[in-house]
Amino acid sequence: MSNKIDKNTNISLISENLEQFGLNQTESKIYAALLSTGGGSVNDIAEVSRIKRTTTYSTLDNLIKKGLARYDTFGFKRKIVPEDPVRLKEILEDKQRKLTKTLPTLESLFNLQGNESYIKHYKGFKSIKPLYEELIKNIKPGQDYFVVSNQQKWHDADPDYFEDFSERRGRMNINLKMIFERNERSEEYFKKRHIYKADIRFLPDTVKLKTNLVITPQRTLIHQLVEPVAALVIENSAFIQMHQEMFKIMWDSLPPEE
Repeated sequence: MSNKIDKNTNISLISENLEQFGLNQTESKIYAALLSTGGGSVNDIAEVSRIKRTTTYSTLDNLIKKGLARYDTFGFKRKIVPEDPVRLKEILEDKQRKLTKTLPTLESLFNLQGNESYIKHYKGFKSIKPLYEELIKNIKPGQDYFVVSNQQKWHDADPDYFEDFSERRGRMNINLKMIFERNERSEEYFKKRHIYKADIRFLPDTVKLKTNLVITPQRTLIHQLVEPVAALVIENSAFIQMHQEMFKIMWDSLPPEE
């Protein structure tokens, strides 16, 4: 078989990336084998991908149906070859169109739950990041946005994202009040408070935090910043009101920073 390249590393790396684009693990390995070798017989592909021949057959059929592979005839030999990877983009765009079409129905089913109170649990940073987007999506100009945080640990969770988030939030014309544990990052944040449009006060030096607390009129978010990373979202008006009042008591008890 021609054009073989570092099977053990390249195919593994390529297949890991392919799994992000809608292919399952087996499809990813076999398509990676096709791309790495330029194609071959079913036996060749099974050998390179280290997948059973019977599984390779059925998986290749799936890839053909998705437009990612095809059979070519060379003389009297039949060879399966990969299609251009740009097809992956077309597959994702097609899924996006289908999701856009289906989303109103899914949202209507979700909204059937009504306006009951919720305490929702999330694990892992990937599931928590969208919660921050929801906070600024739902808040209205002039509303309160209260924060109690270890700004160092919060920022370090994803520096690029949270810097961009802070700047976007600062452009929203909201009443942003923040109470920080004092550390290098929070001091830097204080110096740039005019950019973030934030009023900031500091906790006593003896106070150390492992969470980020955000209180808006719509919800309270409690984000644990140390492993295991997790979050609670409270969507109960009485609980939210209690957190708002507690924040105001804390705020009034702390001196303004010079």
